[in-house]
Amino acid sequence: MLPVLAALAVMLAVGSVAIWFWHNLLGWAYDSLIPWLETWNSELASLAKNALVKLDQVAVGVKRAVKQAWDRLRETLAKQIIEFRKGATGWEVVIISWLLVWLESGERQALKRETVQRIKWEEVPDDVRASHLRGAAKPSADMIKLRETELLEAAYD
Repeated sequence: MLPVLAALAVMLAVGSVAIWFWHNLLGWAYDSLIPWLETWNSELASLAKNALVKLDQVAVGVKRAVKQAWDRLRETLAKQIIEFRKGATGWEVVIISWLLVWLESGERQALKRETVQRIKWEEVPDDVRASHLRGAAKPSADMIKLRETELLEAAYD
């Protein structure tokens, strides 16, 4: 079950980034590329427009698939927090997930899963390193809130 959830989370992250960049690329193409092509070679401009229409259909399909994957993941993933911790042997990224799973008895049970990955100092995000150097509290983030914000922003781009 966890590999499926991890795959869905990765698909969501990659899909969100791809959709965000696609929207910018499409805007650039219609603001700059297409007008230039129309003055240079109208036939090529027509081909480019058709290609952009097809690519847009794919991008929107990916966006819809990402949204569906997120909705499916949210049925099981109740909460997910990421923490950066300074341990005795270096830095760790800790991801704490609370999953709602169905038991064979038909009851739903909450499970807590914690994964820890050691990382090098230079792999720690800049803001986390700065916070640590200033002596601030242990940095953490609500991953569900971040992902839902990304999806909302992607929906209105």
